[in-house]
Amino acid sequence: MQSFPFVASTDEQSSLKGVSQVYVRLFGHHAVLQSEFSQMRQLDLATESGEQACKSVVEGLDRCTEKVASCDKELGLLKDINHALLASKQMCDIIIRDSGKHNKQKYLAEQRQHRDKEWETFSADIAIRKAEVEEKYSSDCELVNKQYEEAGQKLAALYGSDMVD
Repeated sequence: MQSFPFVASTDEQSSLKGVSQVYVRLFGHHAVLQSEFSQMRQLDLATESGEQACKSVVEGLDRCTEKVASCDKELGLLKDINHALLASKQMCDIIIRDSGKHNKQKYLAEQRQHRDKEWETFSADIAIRKAEVEEKYSSDCELVNKQYEEAGQKLAALYGSDMVD
């Protein structure tokens, strides 16, 4: 049988096959390496997004810390206000409690007496003013009547007694 120069014998083929398998095992990791590279890229992206998330969380924590610090500063003021409000409420409660003790009828009677005294004072003042006005009116009327009489006498003296009537 004649063999072709480019066709290998069975021994050669099996050796070639063995060498190619060894070569593939040693150097044929392209698919594995590609998948590992893509996994590494995905991990890098995930790590970057995780770093950004951590950075935003840290910034948020910093803002929260600042807010808590400002709230702590105002807490003292709020406590003082709360104490003042509680004291005011206690005072209001005491006033409300004590207001029931007062006799409302007595209070109303006192107020009526006070108004009656004010009315009497006002009436007396009005009576005094009325008397003053009436006195002033009568004195002014007398003065005017006197002036008319004098004017009448002067006219009578000037024009004679028959003109003045």
